[in-house]
Amino acid sequence: MDTSKKEIYKYKPKDPSDPKMPSLNKDDFNYDNNLQTIELTGSMSYETTKIGSDELKNDSKINVVEKDIDLNDKDNADLFKNISSAKSLINSLKQKANKALEEKTDSDDNKSKVVMPDPNSELNIVNHLRNRGSVSNKLLHQDTRTKMRTLREDHRLNLTENEIKIIKSEFKEKVIKSSKTGVVLKESKFGFEIYKNNIDKRFWVVTVCFDELFDPSKVRFTNLWVGGAFIGYGYDYIEDAISKAKNLATSGRTGNIYWRDFVVDWIKDKNRFVTSDEPKKFTYEEYKKIVDWYSKNKVRICVKNQNKKDYEDLMDEAKQKRAKGERVSPLIALQAKMIDKPRKAVNIYGYPTKNPKYKGKEYEKPENKLYEIGFSYTE
Repeated sequence: MDTSKKEIYKYKPKDPSDPKMPSLNKDDFNYDNNLQTIELTGSMSYETTKIGSDELKNDSKINVVEKDIDLNDKDNADLFKNISSAKSLINSLKQKANKALEEKTDSDDNKSKVVMPDPNSELNIVNHLRNRGSVSNKLLHQDTRTKMRTLREDHRLNLTENEIKIIKSEFKEKVIKSSKTGVVLKESKFGFEIYKNNIDKRFWVVTVCFDELFDPSKVRFTNLWVGGAFIGYGYDYIEDAISKAKNLATSGRTGNIYWRDFVVDWIKDKNRFVTSDEPKKFTYEEYKKIVDWYSKNKVRICVKNQNKKDYEDLMDEAKQKRAKGERVSPLIALQAKMIDKPRKAVNIYGYPTKNPKYKGKEYEKPENKLYEIGFSYTE
């Protein structure tokens, strides 16, 4: 068996008369000798700079070579006219590009490339050390004896009457407690405390959380901690602290509250809260009764929505039909398994709202406000 590699010139087809095989005879090709050809030849030369890059030395030139073209023909005259206009357009674009490059080079040469640091920037280490802490903070410049005396004092400074008045006038019905050392506010779910710290002499606004179903007669709260830190901000001026408290009440985790439903009624005998999509405003007397009832029966209290039929409603309906002697469908047992039962009363929050009938300025008193109760999805 011949295993040698066949040369390509020794190749022979098996069937030389195969009609599908192409023919390579010159007679099979048709050439149009009347075609007009235009050759575009470009000549470019490059020179090597010191850094080894190639730069264009001369502009490319376009030479049009005529071959068998009759200039008396109208089409050929139009062709040469278009070529000349294209060459003029290319030359004008080159001139504009060179001019723009020269202007850019001149501007880059005149512009200084040295970047000086901003003397007023907080990134400047000197300014950072000078401005850290409060403007009125003198603790950093005290000696050891004065520092120890300051630390032994109360960690809060007393607010002036004017500062307390400013806070009350800004938040009005949201104020639930005020003293010389601070003012406590109650928003929808969380609250805020504004006080002045004795260590850094700053006005602090701190987020606080209350017991479930807030009791206005017994204001008890703790700081809201997230991980190992609490949500609080210190400012040199009382106006900045008030502005931050308003911002916390309307945005972020403390302001964007997703409510599930709101309490519109309560059934004391059955230990049930009745809820709906819209909140109901309760007077202080009625709200106080709800708080006392909830504190004594919170384990047994459940929530049912007045717009949805739950398991209890279905069973009560079947019980009434049996009492009247009416027929009860046997599918009621299957239906009872498909609907929800009353849920536990968790994540419940009460908060004060404005009483339109009250025209005074003593908003701190709980009887001068109305109250709403809502259930949130999360704690």
